[in-house]
Amino acid sequence: MGRGKFKGKPTGRRQFSTPEEMQRLAMIRQQRADAAKKREEEKAAKEQKKSEARK
Repeated sequence: MGRGKFKGKPTGRRQFSTPEEMQRLAMIRQQRADAAKKREEEKAAKEQKKSEARK
């Protein structure tokens, strides 16, 4: 089983983000969380509508 070139883990070479980047990433995470919540609400509404149609 050949491995090819071994690439070691970059330990000791951390790249610290600037506060602006951290804020931007936090904003993106928040947007993704909001979008996921919206999808869940739409899915629940669709299921409720589907169950009401069966009655």
